[in-house]
Formats: sequence, structure tokens, C-alpha cells
Amino acid sequence: MKKITFLYVFFMSLSASADIEWNGTYRIEGVRVKNSELNEVKRNKNYILHHLVLNPKITAYDGLTIYGRFDILNSNQYPNSQVGQFFGSGVGDSTQAQNGDTNDILSDRQKSDFIAVNNLYLTYAHEFGLLTVGRAPLHFGLGMSYNSGAKAFDHWFDNRDLVAYKFVTGNISVTPMFAKVAENDIGFEDDINDYMVHLQYENPDSELKLGLMYRMRHAAKFGNTAPGTPVFGDNTISPQGQGRFKGEYWNLFFSRWITDSLKFGLEAATQKGTTSVSSSAGAVSLDGYGVAMELDWVPKEANWNFNLKAGIASGDDPSTPNVYEGFIFDRNYDVAFLLFNQPLGQYDLFRTAGIRKTNYQNIQDLPSSRVDEEAISNVMYFAPKVKYKWSGKFDTDLGLTYARLTSDPLVGVNVDKSVGFEVDISLNYKPYDNVQWINRIGILSPGAAFAAGGLYNKQTAYGLETKAAITF
Repeated sequence: MKKITFLYVFFMSLSASADIEWNGTYRIEGVRVKNSELNEVKRNKNYILHHLVLNPKITAYDGLTIYGRFDILNSNQYPNSQVGQFFGSGVGDSTQAQNGDTNDILSDRQKSDFIAVNNLYLTYAHEFGLLTVGRAPLHFGLGMSYNSGAKAFDHWFDNRDLVAYKFVTGNISVTPMFAKVAENDIGFEDDINDYMVHLQYENPDSELKLGLMYRMRHAAKFGNTAPGTPVFGDNTISPQGQGRFKGEYWNLFFSRWITDSLKFGLEAATQKGTTSVSSSAGAVSLDGYGVAMELDWVPKEANWNFNLKAGIASGDDPSTPNVYEGFIFDRNYDVAFLLFNQPLGQYDLFRTAGIRKTNYQNIQDLPSSRVDEEAISNVMYFAPKVKYKWSGKFDTDLGLTYARLTSDPLVGVNVDKSVGFEVDISLNYKPYDNVQWINRIGILSPGAAFAAGGLYNKQTAYGLETKAAITF
């Protein structure tokens, strides 16, 4: 409460000399998934999340603007995210508690929460371009690699402590950026830095967009350069300080309304470089790629429309321990309710251990104990969806997702490539432009890939969610 009071007084004190605007989103969502592990145990996952985002905008004077982002009710399980806090977050651990203020059994209140400041940056606009300084969101193209998490139900976001300058001439803009990912010991050159360039072309007449994003991530020899096993493969070791991480990432983006009703979008990405880890076969290098395609057909004055998402992401081949071929999409980029969203199965099928917990020996790390932390990797997918609008407030979605692996995820096991089929049906209610309520059911018929040549079971999984958001 003291922090909220301080922020209120601080921003109100600025109102005498600056204009302040607020926007944000409050969301609440309930999820039930039956049989996340796809086996005979049939564990059920049930949770409710809620979260509030407040975005202040302070216009100090003409051309100079300060932006912020405050996240309220945050996740202890997923810090530095916008997953949100679980409904029923208790005040403490009853095995260590001494009284009702820290004992869940005796408590008559919920756990308090701090305000997380995730973005705070300023922009200065003038006739030559736009200067950005501070902790700013990062987004590019379809959001398959860089995703600011601006949608109402996004659980993740990308940002950087950066300095950027956007040069604009006609329909073309060029934005060089320098970002400090990690400042380690200030007495040594041991930082992690991103050097980026964003080139964008936009033609409002033809509704054509072309974009290019280049990023080089460099980590010095004595820095935090060696992620642990199995981030870069099952056989890697992590000799801290034995090498430098240098990764180069290219993203290309194309989008255009081909006709008044048909829109096409495509983003392709590659990653190459050297890591600071070694394997039994020598130093581990990077070599991965990903492609995402989106097609929207929105017939004029019709009650229905069509959307197609298709793509491919390379997967890490465990038989080549000196090369990490895995490419992982941003976790905000979803094509289905269960697949590539909720963790599934009994082993790391998509080889995404670098971004989530995959220790299936611990009960707290099982898929039934984790929220939607999975991502697209090591897979080809095809996901058409049809939407029918019943009225100005109600519409229905019917989606189908089919996927196949791009690489065998296990050594010495002939894993079938079929990931399976998923059917998703949703009923959406939107009484106002800034209010939405979505109810969705998903059924996954897992393919033989989840069975890993007979090592595991692959029984059907079911999911049900209801979620609502208010934006303002």
C-alpha cells in the first residue's frame, strides 16, 4: 500500500507541469487440463490466474515522452513475466509458520504483492527521427522471435535496457540499437550486450510492410556465458569463463493485403554463432532456423472468416553434440490451446529445455504442475481456423492443428515424427470494444512421437479454459 501511495503522489505531483495518460489491462483466466502427461495416471491441472498491467504515459513537453509499465499481482513461479498470480496465493508455508499472518491454515487474508516495474523509457521525437532510451519493449514482425506481449492474454514479453535512434525518410526507417542485457562486475569487461539494427519499409497505399532485424549477442569471456545442461544439448558441459558466446540472429518479415479480403504475412529467421560450452565432440556452435506464415481471408460483409497459421522450426539433433540446431519461437506465439502452449507428455519432445523446466523426475516439474511455458520448436505445424460471427457480440472459432517433428529428439531411439491432431472450439463474447470473454475447449489426440518408440504412453488429453479481459 505504501508503494501504491508513493506512486500516486509522485505522478500527481507531475500533473502540474506534464500531461499524464493511463491505459492497461486486467485479465482473469481459469484453465483445466486433463492428462497433461498423456499416461494412465491422468493427473488433472486446475488453476486460475489474474493480473493487472498499468501503462502510464507522461508528456513532459512537446516531443519528450516518458512511458512506463507496472505489473500488479505477479507470479512467484514465473518471475519477470506477466503470467499473473494464482487465485489462492497463500500467505506462507505452514511448515515454517508461527501465526495466522504466515500460516495458510490459520490465515484470513491472501498473500500481498509488490509492483513490478518492467518498462520505463523515454522518447524524444523531432524532425530528424526518434530517440529511445531506457527499458523498452521489443517487437518485430509476426512476433515469432521478438514479442512485446501487448495482447490481452499474453503471458510473456520481450524488453531491453537500450539506446535506439530511429531515422525516418519517406516510407523507410532505420533503427540502430544498443542493449545492455547484463551488467556484471563493473570493473571487468564481462557484460552481455545486444547490437541490433531494425530496417522497416511501410507503404500505406499498397498496404505493404517489409522488415529486417539483425541482432548480435556478445558475451565476454568472463561473463555469464555458460548456461547449464541441457540448454545446448544433452551432452554439453558448462566450463564457466572458458569461452565467449557470440550469436547472430536474422529475421525477415513480409506482410501485405493482397486483395481487400486476403492478407498474407511471412517471417523467417536464422541463428548462427558460437556458444561458450563444450561437448564430447568439441565446442558447441549454433545453427537453427524458423519460418512462420499467416493467411487471413476476411470476406467483406460476411459472417465468417478464415485464418491459417503454418510454419517450421528446426530441432536440436542430439546425435550432433557439437552443434545446437534448435530454434525456439517466442512463447507468446501460439497456434493451439494445448500443443506448443501447455507442457505435455513424459519427456522433452520439442527440446525446449532452454526456456522451461523439463526434469520429469520431480513432481513439481511435471507438465501437470506447469502453466503454458511450452513453445514451438523441432516441429512443422499446420493450423487452419474458421470463425463464424453469430451477432455483433458473439462469434465461434473452430481450429485444427496438425504437427510433425523435424528431428529425432532422442539418441538410439527411432521416434515417429507424428505429433498428432488437436481440435479447439471456442465461444467468444465481446459486449464492448474493450471487454472480451472467451470460452474454449481443446482435445488432443497425441501422435506416436509422444510414445518415443514405445517408451511412454500417449493417451488423449483434454483442456478447458474460460478467460476475460478488460482493456482501458
